[in-house]
Amino acid sequence: MSVYPAIGYPVANGGSWRVTVSGFAWHPPGELNRRQRMMIGMLRNVMGVPPEQLQTPTFESRINQFMATACPKLALAIKIDDQLFPIRKRTRRNGSFSDVISIPRDLLPSQGVEQGKIDVADLSLVSETGDLTYATGKILLYPRRGLSIISDIDDTIKDSQVGDRKELLANTFLRKFRAIEGMADLYRDWAGQGAAFHYVSSSPWQLLEALKTFSDEDGFPNGSMHLRNFRLRDQLLRKLILRRTGKVVAIRNLLQALPEREFVLIGDSGEKDPKIYRKICKQYPGRVKAVFIRNLDHRRFEAENLAKLARSIPSGICSSYQDSSGLRESAAPLFR
Repeated sequence: MSVYPAIGYPVANGGSWRVTVSGFAWHPPGELNRRQRMMIGMLRNVMGVPPEQLQTPTFESRINQFMATACPKLALAIKIDDQLFPIRKRTRRNGSFSDVISIPRDLLPSQGVEQGKIDVADLSLVSETGDLTYATGKILLYPRRGLSIISDIDDTIKDSQVGDRKELLANTFLRKFRAIEGMADLYRDWAGQGAAFHYVSSSPWQLLEALKTFSDEDGFPNGSMHLRNFRLRDQLLRKLILRRTGKVVAIRNLLQALPEREFVLIGDSGEKDPKIYRKICKQYPGRVKAVFIRNLDHRRFEAENLAKLARSIPSGICSSYQDSSGLRESAAPLFR
């Protein structure tokens, strides 16, 4: 089982939290079947690596998530302290689940939130009766107002090299994840000034645990995480390489879940971030304070595209940057 960090938001003039919880129900693979072995062989051929490189703990832990079996039609609940809160719909065909649950305020810490800070509470993902505990997770409790940073992951905070198919797959399955230099320090500085973080990516949900480990080990601030739904069928490589995105929906859901907060969007020029961010700025005028795009060598963000993006937030900041120091300088007006 995998559960995303949940989002808690105080209900206006009420005694409860509105908690958005989501994740995936799955169980580890047993002996791989013929189709799965073929997929792994295809993956190795595309990466151009010898068989022994697929026998490392890193590869086995990453690929196992993709070979896992979904658990559909499973009834789940969230447990906080000793109280159960049912998830109203059973898991979907791909094992995914999501719900918005009302939690009494006195069950969750709120002193920090009342001071404009983010609080963190524990939750357990359990069976509907509470007899079985499947996973544990966190609830991030946000103040009603404040600044939220929506950050892409691949080639924004993590060196993925999306523009190079072989390197992308090797970085996904074979190598320890590497942070973009200086980004963890910068994000921690902003978090110290009260910013909240939301990591939104078109990476598959099967990388959730690996990305959590990466974020913790490299010192990125706690934040909600939003990855792409992905189900292994017959075209593993095609789906991974094309990287179809659900970012627009994820960002819309965030703005709706945190209706009084202001947002900063950070991404890169390698995929569709500029187009997605421009669409969000137009759909939610006044909610986005700034947009920052990291300029990648393999797909430059030209001046006319930057100008087009800037027109979508006429009263905000719009800038491209090369590295963390450039981003720090461009964003300085937001953190004075």
